[in-house]
Amino acid sequence: MRAARAPSMTVEVAAAWQTIVARRGRVRVDDLAASCGWSRKRLWARFTDQVGLTPKRATMLVRFDRAAR
Repeated sequence: MRAARAPSMTVEVAAAWQTIVARRGRVRVDDLAASCGWSRKRLWARFTDQVGLTPKRATMLVRFDRAAR
């Protein structure tokens, strides 16, 4: 249910999230921004608005989840 109410992600933010997960959180925010063609500041703002976490926090949580498993 919650996913149905959630705002959709832009292609760039979805790609950044997929990269974070695929690389197990071992990716720099600057590299994510470059892959989107956005500035770091723009990625930070859009990612935070759409995901609810900063890209840096997302990478940290993915790494923590991996370590905990």
